[in-house]
Amino acid sequence: MKQSQRIVKNAFFGIGGSLIGGLVYLATILIIARAVSVREFGEYSFVLAFAMFVNNIADSGLPRMLIREVAKDREGFVPVAGATFSLIWVISGVMVLQSHRCRIIQRALSN
Repeated sequence: MKQSQRIVKNAFFGIGGSLIGGLVYLATILIIARAVSVREFGEYSFVLAFAMFVNNIADSGLPRMLIREVAKDREGFVPVAGATFSLIWVISGVMVLQSHRCRIIQRALSN
């Protein structure tokens, strides 16, 4: 298979996967919106938005950097992958602790 054909095939599957994922997400949101109250849906939306925000912070392009580094030097995969995944876990942990801290402050201010 030519490289151009492989690129078109990969693009097709990438777009198709994103489209299917988006449709499943839309269907899930519609089902949840019909099943819960407005207040509960608002809480769900807030939690989902916060989780996406934390995911973007924790990810911060590290998997793409890992791919680039492995493409340069396959022998260094294990140490680079270990450092990358460890850093993602540390950033995620910091975000979880920060969200817990904000919740404590919010409770203290509301009293």
